[in-house]
Amino acid sequence: MGNTADAAPSAHHAQTRRPRHLRRTNLAEEIDQVVTRTLARPWDNADARSRGVRRATAAVFRRYMLKPVGEPYDSTVAYIEAHYLVD
Repeated sequence: MGNTADAAPSAHHAQTRRPRHLRRTNLAEEIDQVVTRTLARPWDNADARSRGVRRATAAVFRRYMLKPVGEPYDSTVAYIEAHYLVD
């Protein structure tokens, strides 16, 4: 006989999972908010500002259990630099 306690967590987990497109939307919205807040702070120079944005973006990626190395992190940072970090 199988243990029903083992089956319950996976069934509950399947019910709480969000569709992939919702996770991407939430990730994009959260990155936008974090970058906007980060850029609103005073920075000593452009390099410090860029590092702050990269760190904030990496923190969001970690919250979504994504590695802040390689893709899609690199393309996200490139997009931020092209569209947010305009001097």
